Amino acid sequence: MMTELPWWSAEYWLLQWQLFSYYLHISFLTFGGSITTLPDQYRFLVDSKHLLTATEFNSLFAISQASPGPNILYVALFGWKIAGAPAAFLCLLGICLPSSVFVLALERLARRDPGARWLRVIRTGLAPMTVGLILAAGTVLARPVWLHWWMIGLMGLAVSVTYLSKRNPMILIVIGALLGALMSVLA
Repeated sequence: MMTELPWWSAEYWLLQWQLFSYYLHISFLTFGGSITTLPDQYRFLVDSKHLLTATEFNSLFAISQASPGPNILYVALFGWKIAGAPAAFLCLLGICLPSSVFVLALERLARRDPGARWLRVIRTGLAPMTVGLILAAGTVLARPVWLHWWMIGLMGLAVSVTYLSKRNPMILIVIGALLGALMSVLA
């Protein structure tokens, strides 16, 4: 965590502002959920600013997805890891507030004329774009997986079981945790 910076320093608050303004900016791109912006978050936090390592990024994301509650909590975990509680709050506020206000306003307009052509056009265009962005997020998260054969197999198993069966995905999470623990003991 970068909280080695004293809270009263200009650098600390500049970092808080950079995180808030970044998440404020990408908030408008979160159609389909915040996960659609994951590749850009990776580029910003890991590749560009070096605020997180690839392992930290993936671990924090995985922890948030395995935890109960909204899936956007990973943004707060990123902020917490980088610069403590204020950053966690500001990152979450930045990504949630603008998009929520925008979607509420859009919904209000859509209620006036639910069959409007502009609304159908937007929905038709957003569906394939959202799927593409989610697939892109998957490729970002899969980067570290390509390092180990057992991780590739586990990823393939998760995709297959999820796609081909009606099994509860919690089973896959437990299997992944157990295999990860086993492989770390054997390594």
